[in-house]
Amino acid sequence: MRLNFMRHALLAGLVLILATAAFAGEFRSGDTVILDGRESLQENLTIAGETVSINGEVSGDIVAVARSISMSGRMQGQIIAAAQRINLNGWVIGDGLLFAQNIAVTGQGVEDFRGAAQDVLIDAPLTGELLVGAQTVTLGPNTKVAMDAVVGAQNLNIDGLIRGKLIAGAKKISISGTINGDADVWVEKLVFYGDGRIKGNLKVHYTKTKPEIDGSKVGGTVTFVKEELADAGNKFWPNKIWWVLAAIATGMLLLWGFKRCMADDLKNALDKPIKMMGFGFIGFIGIPVVAAIAIILVLTVPVGVSLLLVYFPALYFGWLIGSLLTGMFVLQRLMKDEPSAYLSMPVGIVLVSIIGLIPALGALFNLAILLIGLGAIITGSYRLIRG
Repeated sequence: MRLNFMRHALLAGLVLILATAAFAGEFRSGDTVILDGRESLQENLTIAGETVSINGEVSGDIVAVARSISMSGRMQGQIIAAAQRINLNGWVIGDGLLFAQNIAVTGQGVEDFRGAAQDVLIDAPLTGELLVGAQTVTLGPNTKVAMDAVVGAQNLNIDGLIRGKLIAGAKKISISGTINGDADVWVEKLVFYGDGRIKGNLKVHYTKTKPEIDGSKVGGTVTFVKEELADAGNKFWPNKIWWVLAAIATGMLLLWGFKRCMADDLKNALDKPIKMMGFGFIGFIGIPVVAAIAIILVLTVPVGVSLLLVYFPALYFGWLIGSLLTGMFVLQRLMKDEPSAYLSMPVGIVLVSIIGLIPALGALFNLAILLIGLGAIITGSYRLIRG
C-alpha cells in the first residue's frame, strides 16, 4: 500500500510539472513549425517539432525542442533549446541555454550564452558571460564577449575579443584575437597567430610536457603549474566501475518493481525518441522552476520542497530508463528475438557509461539519454493517472 502511494505521488508530481510548464504561455507543435516574421508574441512560447523556425518577435521566454531549430527573429526573453542543429542568427536580448550536436550563433547578439554541443560557432556579440562545452569551439572575428568566458573543449579557436577573463581546458588553444583580462588554461598546446594576444597574465596548467608559449604575446606574466593526476587517475576507474555496478543493481530493482507498467511506455519511447526528449526537456526545466515559485509563495513551501526531493531521483531514474532503451535499441539490431529488459539494462548502462567518457560529446549524449528516459516517465505517469 505504501509503495503504491509513493509511486502515484511521484508520477502525479511529474505530470503536474509537465502541465504547468507546457501551458504557461503558447504551445505549438508539428512536423514543421514556423513563427512568421510578421507575428509578434507577448507571452512565453513552448514549441516542438521536427523543424522549427522562429522568424517573428517573442517578448517572453522560449522553450524549443526539435531536430533542427532556426531563430532569426527578435527574442527578448530567455531561450532554452535542444536539437540536433541550432542556428541562432537573430537578436536575443535575454540569455541562451542551448544543447545540440551543432550550434551556430551568428546574429546581432546574445546576453549570457550557455551551451553544450559537438561543435559550437559563435560569431556575434555577447553582452554577458560565455559558458560552453564542446569538442570544437570557435569564437569568430565578430565575437565580443563583454565579461568572462569559461570553455571546455578539445579544440578552442579564439578569433574575436574577450573583454574579461578566460578560463579554459582544451587539448589545443589557438588565439588570433584578443583577451583583455587574465587567462587561466589547462592545455597541451597554445598557439598565437597574427595579432593574437593576451593583455593580462597567463597561467598554464599541464600534466606531462610543459607547453611552449610565445611570451611576447602576453602583456603580463606567464606562470606554469604542473598538475599531478596520478592519484586521481588511480581512483577514477575503481570508482567508475563501482558506480556502473550500482547503477545496474538499481536498474534491475527498477525493472522488478515497474517492468509491467512500463512496457507500453518503453515501446513508445523507442518509436518516438524525439517526442520523448521533448517531454523530458520540459520536465527537466519545469520541475525546478515550479519548485522555486512554490517556495517563493511561502504558503506552498512544502510543495516546493517535495518537488525538489522528487526531481533528483527522477533524473537518475530517467537516466536508467534511457540506458535501458539504448540497450534495447542495440540488441534489437543484433538479435532476431525481442531482447530481454533484464539483459538490455546492463548492456545499455555499460554502453552509455563508455560513451560518457568522450569529452563534451559524451556528456551531451548522456543528457539526451536522460531526457528521453525522463520523457518516458512523464508520459507513463500521465497514462497511469488517466487509468
